[in-house]
Amino acid sequence: MDRNIIMAIVAVALVAMIFIGVSFFRQPDYCPNDIQIHTEKKSYEIGEEVHLSLKSAGSLPRISTYEWTTEDGQISDQPSPVFVFNEKNTQQILVKINKDCEYRYVFEVVDLVNDDIDEIVVTQGKISVSKQSAFVGESIQFTDNSDGASAYWWNFGDANSSPLQNPTHVYTSPGTYTASRMLNGDEDMVVTTQITIKKRNTPTIKDPNLTAQFTIGKTNVRAGEIIQFTDQSPNAKSWLWNFGDGYTSQERNPSHVYNFAGNYIVMLSVNNTGKNVSTQTITVNPPIAVADNIIVNNGGTPPPPPPMDLATKLKNKFQEIARSNNDELKTNIYYNDLLPNVADENMSVKVSRNGQQIEDTFYDYYNSLNIQGGQQISRVEVVNTDAEGKATALRVFEQ
Repeated sequence: MDRNIIMAIVAVALVAMIFIGVSFFRQPDYCPNDIQIHTEKKSYEIGEEVHLSLKSAGSLPRISTYEWTTEDGQISDQPSPVFVFNEKNTQQILVKINKDCEYRYVFEVVDLVNDDIDEIVVTQGKISVSKQSAFVGESIQFTDNSDGASAYWWNFGDANSSPLQNPTHVYTSPGTYTASRMLNGDEDMVVTTQITIKKRNTPTIKDPNLTAQFTIGKTNVRAGEIIQFTDQSPNAKSWLWNFGDGYTSQERNPSHVYNFAGNYIVMLSVNNTGKNVSTQTITVNPPIAVADNIIVNNGGTPPPPPPMDLATKLKNKFQEIARSNNDELKTNIYYNDLLPNVADENMSVKVSRNGQQIEDTFYDYYNSLNIQGGQQISRVEVVNTDAEGKATALRVFEQ
């Protein structure tokens, strides 16, 4: 056999195997709520052919299988079957597509020889419900108030339905649902009503065995001093600290610096309940002031103040930049003041922020203060310096 023919046969076989595999493993399509069974008329004579098909407000999904069943035992696996009924009655048609999605339809089979269809008068009437607003899980009674109908179809708006004249239904999810009732399979005889389903509020139960507890490293400190707070709450999973000066933290064991003297109430709430709360009071004293009795030397010239250490100088300058609203100062003067204190504007800066460690360069960290602003710098550590005493690496702690 010619080699090209063999290759073509192999290619066709591979394509067929792939198609079969995809079809086998493909998940069944979902079941749209807007699919309806369609017939040309609402009632048929005995012995008349009834042509059935599916229609949808949009496009029909991919349908791989059809299973049509009538009440008198007729079945079909065709997309548009034809059935004939030999008895006068109300017929309910069931179609199952893709093995899982079921849809129903009701219509009349009449005997024109013995019946005068024009004499059948159906009064549509309204529908009533026992509750227009209910909670999830509550039973609702639906009542039909029509007259003369022989078939009923209720759609509760949550993918559930019923052929009973006066059904009851339970909604399992909160929301607003449109319930409808159709008579004799006639789409022109549909009445709707809206049902509101609410979720019951479950009260939050405070854990009687859980009480927020914490310790403070010092309860009598000075402004600018770093204070360590330590959680000692049993079984706590989340924390919210309020330091009483407008600052908060969600760390388990945060540190904090008070900038002004005063008495502050520190509060810790655990596990997001808003109830398991503990408080303590901390006293913050003014910073140590320069002594009034300065010794005067050399004809009355006071000695120069002690030089500010590099870490404190950088911390104060960072804080001024973060708080300043003067763009000219932030972009020029402040940066020019900072540069003489560092060996290289691309040196490493490690930032501790909200419990996370961030690696940055000196220039980029300055830009974050310059552009974003509002940071609270609690401490700056000079990790290393060069021979001239300029910083070559920093560690910054933000609150």
